[in-house]
Amino acid sequence: RFFYAIDRARATTDGAPVGGVGRDTGDYPVARETVALSSAEAGTSAATTTWYDGSFRFWGAPNGEVALTIDGYRPEPAATVDSGETEAEDVDVVVERAGEVDGVITAAGSGDPVAGAVITATDGDGELRATASDDDGAYRLGGLAPGGGGIVATATDFAPATLTVTVPADSPADGDIELAPGARLTGTVRDAGGEPVADAKVELQLDLELGGAPSVLTDTDGAYEIGGVPAGTWIVRTSAAGHAPAETSITSDGVAGVGLDLVLPDGGAVQGVVTRADDSSVIEDASVVLVSGVGEELDVHGETVTDEAGSFRIADVAPGDYRVAVAADAGLVLDFSGVQIGSSIASTAIWQSHERWQQS
Repeated sequence: RFFYAIDRARATTDGAPVGGVGRDTGDYPVARETVALSSAEAGTSAATTTWYDGSFRFWGAPNGEVALTIDGYRPEPAATVDSGETEAEDVDVVVERAGEVDGVITAAGSGDPVAGAVITATDGDGELRATASDDDGAYRLGGLAPGGGGIVATATDFAPATLTVTVPADSPADGDIELAPGARLTGTVRDAGGEPVADAKVELQLDLELGGAPSVLTDTDGAYEIGGVPAGTWIVRTSAAGHAPAETSITSDGVAGVGLDLVLPDGGAVQGVVTRADDSSVIEDASVVLVSGVGEELDVHGETVTDEAGSFRIADVAPGDYRVAVAADAGLVLDFSGVQIGSSIASTAIWQSHERWQQS
């Protein structure tokens, strides 16, 4: 009782009172559980413990919107209220027991723990949660919706690994994962003249279930290295300021190193001014999008907004044929206009808005 009283006394911050009752979806009180109150605006938090009937109270809370969370239950937050309103003193917080996954990340073969591995889980509701393994390779992911889900673990110099789990509501699911060493992708990025390109971004586009797209920046010599490449065929995309992006594919067996030197072509640009047709006045904050393709198969290659002079510029674009779409004046949309961009050549044009393009 003494320590319980201390827990309840901790729920004191300056401001308005917030209280209520926590109950589960079966209408049973959530008793003797920790309730946390947090305010993103004030940057403060407090905690207390629910009473035997699920009731709780914070004797003072920061003014404004506050979030309530019950440890081990979901959703998170369980409720959001305005501490200045009368309703904040009688909040009905309905939650369900959350699932969790506990496990250890180890290196295949040696069994050594892998510290700093990033573990991402998709729970039964399709929500994502992530954490990192500690020095012993251990991790815990809580607040998961019970049901089927997937886990992906990634770490430097290891190939990503996945695990399918069924998360119960009454006990942690086992999430032990072994990571195997992956191949290493190395090479140099150069421009069209053969000079190394520093600070170019090299991105290995893996499947989403394998952790997405790890990336690195080239050094002053244009060199790069990406470890943990899994077996398969993958796209490598490269980009840098002043250059058009480039991409190619590699095939890896997940063991042997892969060498790939990349060349970034010089980038072109499109620039112009957006004006009104009736009085030729410039349009500020018009949206300008550079696209290629037709119908629903449009690829966006750049976008910007016009400045106070109605001017825009989209740079670092590969030479080719594109179309420009302009939207301005609260929904006034201009037709697509064709433009050809050459290497290091800026095409200039003026787009004028016409009432016939007004959309309802």
